[in-house]
Amino acid sequence: KNSLSTSREVRQARNDMRGRAAISWRRVSTFNKRPLILLLSLQLITLIWNEWLAWEWCERFWDIRYADHDQGVHFLIVADPQLIGYQEERLPFPTIIRWDADRYLRIGFERALRASKANVVVFLGDLMNEGIQMSKAEFNLSLSRFESTFQIPASIQKIYVCGDNDVGGEQERVIPYLVGRFSRHFLGTFDAATLGLQAFNFVHVNAFNGAIEVLWNSSSSLTVVFSHLPIVKFRSLVQQVRQKLNPILILSAHEHVASFYEEDRHESEGYKSISLLESGSIVRTVGDDFKLVEFQTATCSYRMGVPNMAYGMLSFFNSSSTIQRSFEEMQIKDIIGRTFGRQRGKR
Repeated sequence: KNSLSTSREVRQARNDMRGRAAISWRRVSTFNKRPLILLLSLQLITLIWNEWLAWEWCERFWDIRYADHDQGVHFLIVADPQLIGYQEERLPFPTIIRWDADRYLRIGFERALRASKANVVVFLGDLMNEGIQMSKAEFNLSLSRFESTFQIPASIQKIYVCGDNDVGGEQERVIPYLVGRFSRHFLGTFDAATLGLQAFNFVHVNAFNGAIEVLWNSSSSLTVVFSHLPIVKFRSLVQQVRQKLNPILILSAHEHVASFYEEDRHESEGYKSISLLESGSIVRTVGDDFKLVEFQTATCSYRMGVPNMAYGMLSFFNSSSTIQRSFEEMQIKDIIGRTFGRQRGKR
């Protein structure tokens, strides 16, 4: 009897210990799962916001009511994409960083192209960040990435403007070899007549060396200038351009911010400037009897050290002198997963 009783007591004690151990394990397991579930939930929310909701939210505020105008010709302005290179990237995991930055550009461009219903896409320079120093192999890799990032249907016309990061000009002279390379690989398809804009002159000005490239020539005095470097804010530069071309409208980039400039076409009384982030959409009439207008578009890359990224939209109506340009920034900024990549690129 004593032996049987002792055996029962031992079994009961073991069962009690197992029960307490199971309860203790369940408590520890539940306690450890809560922060893990919270962490995974935060990561999932961040992923959904970064990859979809943030874009949807920004697109709802784009002022693109003129995109549906039947008589309008729409230009989508792409400024300073500056694809990350292979020599100066100092952050860890450069391959992943290049992939993420390219993907950001691709998503933003696809949405802007679709929303603007653009007839023409204008690249306003600094297509690559290390264009003046990269090797031939690096250039070919970057070119392939560029074409994959900015996919444009054949029905949409294209204009390519070189920047100082593409061919030199800011801290060094413009390099003829790089100008030739840019011209060979970035071929424009602009034809103003098919768009009903044959009454305008369209000219590319390289403000760093004064070179002028005529994209479309008409017999009128209505000239539109594409320039990577802003012009109106530099007194000597605007005087030179006024003497040679006397433009009615200038589209520029370079400084990674969005600004509007306006001054008298015939007198140097100083210019007026405002931030396009504050003003939003601007409508201006341009022509021989109106003021000179310049629209400067912000960078579309989150790597340029500025808080607001953007694509610009310029619309011509009825082949007249009335021009409307709609601007909105892509407010994908300071978000977990992309904040690590924000640093100032070259101008």
